[in-house]
Amino acid sequence: MCGRPAWLPSPGFPFAFGEDAVWSGHVAAGRAILSCHDKSGKLQRTIDVTGDLLNDAERNESTRLCLTALTTGAAIALGNRLVFTGKDGGLQRLMLPGQVVGLFATLRHTRQGIAVMLEHGALLHWIGDSGFTELDRDIASPMGAFVPGGPLVLLSGNRLVLLEVDSRGVQKVTRVEATGRSLVGVSATASPGHFAVLAANGEITVYRMPR
Repeated sequence: MCGRPAWLPSPGFPFAFGEDAVWSGHVAAGRAILSCHDKSGKLQRTIDVTGDLLNDAERNESTRLCLTALTTGAAIALGNRLVFTGKDGGLQRLMLPGQVVGLFATLRHTRQGIAVMLEHGALLHWIGDSGFTELDRDIASPMGAFVPGGPLVLLSGNRLVLLEVDSRGVQKVTRVEATGRSLVGVSATASPGHFAVLAANGEITVYRMPR
């Protein structure tokens, strides 16, 4: 059985599981708060990210609050603003070229980065750099996942985009269409080089990358 832990805030707010902590974020009454809990639900600290996340940011009616856990803390995004915690506990913020619809982090034991899914396109920010690597310019509201021993996978509609990417940029792109199926989710699996795709009809297909 899976679901939202009972001690987390309202189901309308995002949460993310890190290696040693659970992060949640919420925006209410003009304030934005990032909260860190231990795995049993005990609140460890809260961070007020109001100024960095909300001030002068551009938002629209479809704006959603997005959150992901990092090895150094967490990243939170709203509208065209991305804010993340640094090793020193401070905050860093970046302006995005569009409205964010999703975030997910690079894999443990790899260079730390944040994949940013936009209403149109996708970016990758390497922690420690000042800008972004463009992953795809036109893909609509994608979802995605990093695959251990494999590529970064983006999903939108019935399209899959497989990208081999490193600190130099995108090295190879493979595009696949799942004809006749609407895809609604993608995830890495326990097996290196494998990822699973969920279709709207509940069917799960596991793909294996060639060696």
